[in-house]
Amino acid sequence: MYKYLKTPTPDKSVSKALDTQGGNITGGARRESALQAVRIETSVREVRRMRIRDVIAREETSLSFEFFPPRTQEDEERLLETVRRLEAFTPTFLSVTYGAGGGTLKNTRHVVERIKEETSSIVMPHLTCIGQDREELKAILSDYAAIGVENVLALRGDSPREITGHVIRDRLCYAKDLVHLAASFNAFSIGVAVYPEGHRESPSLEMDMVYTKEKIDVGADFAITQMFFDNRYFYQFLERAERVGIGVPIIPGIMPITDIEKIKRFSQICGATLPTQLVERMERASSLAEASKIGIDFAIIAMMGPSPVNYENIKHFLSKAM
Repeated sequence: MYKYLKTPTPDKSVSKALDTQGGNITGGARRESALQAVRIETSVREVRRMRIRDVIAREETSLSFEFFPPRTQEDEERLLETVRRLEAFTPTFLSVTYGAGGGTLKNTRHVVERIKEETSSIVMPHLTCIGQDREELKAILSDYAAIGVENVLALRGDSPREITGHVIRDRLCYAKDLVHLAASFNAFSIGVAVYPEGHRESPSLEMDMVYTKEKIDVGADFAITQMFFDNRYFYQFLERAERVGIGVPIIPGIMPITDIEKIKRFSQICGATLPTQLVERMERASSLAEASKIGIDFAIIAMMGPSPVNYENIKHFLSKAM
C-alpha cells in the first residue's frame, strides 16, 4: 500500500534562529542563545542524516524535488539558491540524477555533498548500474557511505552511446542487481523506479509487475514513478502493485511542463503518454509564458491527491523559478 507524506509548515522560530546565529549575543541571553544554536545545529544534522524510509514511516504525504546535476559553476550556484528557497516547503527529500555509465558521477557527487553540507535537506543521489562493473559500483557506494549519504535511488539506466551492446563480464545489467548490492552495505535507504505505463522494454504490464516486485523484494524501501500525465495510469499501477503484493510506499513523479517540444521528445523516449488536449493547448499558446502557465497549472492539478499540500505556494514558486 502506497503512502503520501504530509508536508509540515516551516518552523519560523527555527528559521529565525538560524538567520541570527551570526549576529551578536548580548546580556544574560548569551548562554541560552548559544545553547539554542547548538540544539538547532544538532537538529539540522539529524535531519540531514535521516533515511527516507524513516521519514515515510512517520508521515502521510510526500513532497520532493529532483534536479539534474549542473554543468557550470554558475548553474551550480543557481541550483543551490533554488534548493535554499525550496527549503521553505520542507521537502521530504531532494534527489540528483546520474548519467548512464557514470557520465555525471563527479557532478552528481559534488552537488549531493554540497546540498548535504550546506542545507538542512535530506538528499538522495541517483545511481545507475549499466556500463559499470561491480567493483566500480562498490567504490561509489562506499564513498557515499563514507561522506554520510544514507539514501540512494538504484536504477538500471539507459545505455550510453559508447556501450556497444556486447556482454561485459561482471557488469550489473538490472536494477535488482544494484539494489541487492546497495542493500549489502546495510547503510542506505534504497529507492527504485517504477513505471505507471509499464517499462518500454517489458513484454506486458503483467511481466513489468513481475520485474518490479523482484527488484523491490531484494531490498528496496520505496519507489518513485516515472513521469506520467494522466493520473489514471498511476492509480491503475497502484492496483496492479497491490495485486502482486508490493507493499512499499510509491511516490508519484510529476513533471511540470514548461517546454512542450522537449517533453514531447522525452516522453517518446521513455514511453509516457502526453494528453492530446494538453499538447494542443500548449501549442496554441500565444507566448512561451502562456504555454508555461498551462503546463504548470496542469502539474498542479495532477498533484491534487487525497492529502493536498499548499499548492498555491508551490504554484507561485514554480511560476517564478521557471
